Amino acid sequence: EIESLWNDILHNPSSLSPTFTGITQIMNTRTSRRFLQSRITPDMEKKLVFLTSQVRFGSHKRYQEWFQRLYLNPSESQTLRCDLIRFIVGVIHPTNELLCSDIIPRWAVIGWLLTTCGSPVAASNAKLA
Repeated sequence: EIESLWNDILHNPSSLSPTFTGITQIMNTRTSRRFLQSRITPDMEKKLVFLTSQVRFGSHKRYQEWFQRLYLNPSESQTLRCDLIRFIVGVIHPTNELLCSDIIPRWAVIGWLLTTCGSPVAASNAKLA
């Protein structure tokens, strides 16, 4: 069944939809921002949005420790940092008013996530995210 679908995509794309032109059309379609939160739970998303929209730059340390205590302590969380960084970059877009305020900027949250990486491999992967 998959092989048949793949052949249609490659050789006869209009059989799937009259407006479908083929694999090039799929590759040129932008990925929705919502797919970037694949491993991020709704609770994590809520807390990240709070961190980047409500927390003042001077008092951010305790909120970062709170987030780290909740989600970043286990060893399997090393790979989660990449997803968190992608989510911050791809989904969280502050308004101009927020950018001009004393709310903690996204770059500071990303920098903090990079400094909490426990292994060199996790740090490299997070930097690539």
